[in-house]
Amino acid sequence: YPKMPEAHLGMAKAMELGDPEKSQAAFGEVLKVNPGSPEAALFLADQLIGSEQYDKAQATLKLALDVNSQNAKALSLLASINYLSGNKDEYNKLVQKVLQTNPGYSELYFTLADNSVSNRLYKEAVAFAREAVRIKPNDYKSMALLGVNLMRIGEEDGGRAMLDKA
Repeated sequence: YPKMPEAHLGMAKAMELGDPEKSQAAFGEVLKVNPGSPEAALFLADQLIGSEQYDKAQATLKLALDVNSQNAKALSLLASINYLSGNKDEYNKLVQKVLQTNPGYSELYFTLADNSVSNRLYKEAVAFAREAVRIKPNDYKSMALLGVNLMRIGEEDGGRAMLDKA
């Protein structure tokens, strides 16, 4: 399957939790075979952000943005990098860009919350997850993330209630 990007993509996703290094290597193979694969670029960038490799993640996101400069997921991941790096002006620009194109895109705030968790920024994760749920009240994935992080910051009743709702 050396020339089948779909096979490498499937392998990378299968190994994501068990062996992140092998997963990243498999995604690298997808990008060698199909450099324009936005799905692979997004997935790899998300992993790189989780391991605080922001420069590599940003370069990887460029691949997805070269295909579609309005790719909301890529812009959300780029917003995460800028938020976590302390580049508030660029972060705000990216958030506005995503919301101007798609005001109901709760995934923006889920992505920001999820990446905040990776950096142990639980209060920030709560704020972002709350915003995701505000934008899309039936966003169960964001509700679950909100519930878990409410519990992490000591708001156990609110966390349990949100998890029950999710």
